[in-house]
Amino acid sequence: FRSYLFASTTDWQTISNMCRASWLARKIVWKRPRDMMRPGYNLIFEGMGDKAKGATETSGDRLRKCITRRWDADNKLIEATAWARQFGGSIIVIDIKGQLLTDPLPIKNGAVDYSSIKKGSLNSLRVWDRWRANHDGAMDDDPSSPNYGKPIFHILSGDGGLVGQRVHWSRVIRFDGDMVDWWTWRANAGWHDSVLQVVVGTLQQYDMLTASISSLVPKARQDIVYAKNAAKLASTQDGRTAMANRFATTHRMASMYNVRVYDMTDEKTEQQTFNFSGLDKIWEKAMMEAGAGTNYPSSVLFDNQPSGLNASGDSSKENYYDDLGAERLTYLKPRQLALYECIARNEFGFILDGFDIEYKS
Repeated sequence: FRSYLFASTTDWQTISNMCRASWLARKIVWKRPRDMMRPGYNLIFEGMGDKAKGATETSGDRLRKCITRRWDADNKLIEATAWARQFGGSIIVIDIKGQLLTDPLPIKNGAVDYSSIKKGSLNSLRVWDRWRANHDGAMDDDPSSPNYGKPIFHILSGDGGLVGQRVHWSRVIRFDGDMVDWWTWRANAGWHDSVLQVVVGTLQQYDMLTASISSLVPKARQDIVYAKNAAKLASTQDGRTAMANRFATTHRMASMYNVRVYDMTDEKTEQQTFNFSGLDKIWEKAMMEAGAGTNYPSSVLFDNQPSGLNASGDSSKENYYDDLGAERLTYLKPRQLALYECIARNEFGFILDGFDIEYKS
């Protein structure tokens, strides 16, 4: 019987080290955000095909160019989602010229109203991970607030001109990691878990397994030398030294000249090989466990082809992309719309009627 004791939050340095040292940990974090944005999207609003007087491009092309070139917003969404997955949360800070980051934006119809963003007034959009965007302990206790139960202010740290700056929640777009219960959320200082939190042990076991299998490869072949009086020579220091020098020279010659030299009358050699059958099955099981713990099928996470009769992996991939599509609509789209509304208001001075996002299949 295994007892589950309190699991402390893995510190940012350990998580960061994992993503730098393990290609698998990094892929677990970054692949899903990139896959969510990979199909692309269409911006939809009234007049998107219209051209202003003297303009050479439509309003839709103009906004699209602004999103991708001026603000690099697509990559900011990927970055914010990835930091949320890696560290448990992140925010995009909306910095508006002439306004204090501590002042709340108005709430309209249960959502933040960005109408105070006038044409050309957006100063910056920057991503901060949860470890650089803590809070002062004050939680929003207004049941009618869309931020109810969450921190009122974030305090920025790390580097840059906004270090130590308090930012009101209405001026950030918040991204969460793996959802946890309320008690754990409170213990995490108002943030959720890293997606790596529950698979730290699994990834360590996988790395240990691959290292162990790799260490067996040089041992798959063993040279055996039958030498006269070998046991007698090995019993003395001078004999051991002579044997070591003798066979070290032989191996150097084999390495340098592809030639092995042995005594024709006193020495005989043979090669013994070992068969490590079954290791591929163990490796495949480890791959499946790593994928299952992170909501990836092994065919997606490891880019491998499933084995077995009539196994194509199509069903597992289809389930993955169906799940990804649902997450794109429920998790990514509200945040993407909020971010692009800020950019649209900065570009045109107002929000365009029918403003929406339609994802490509």
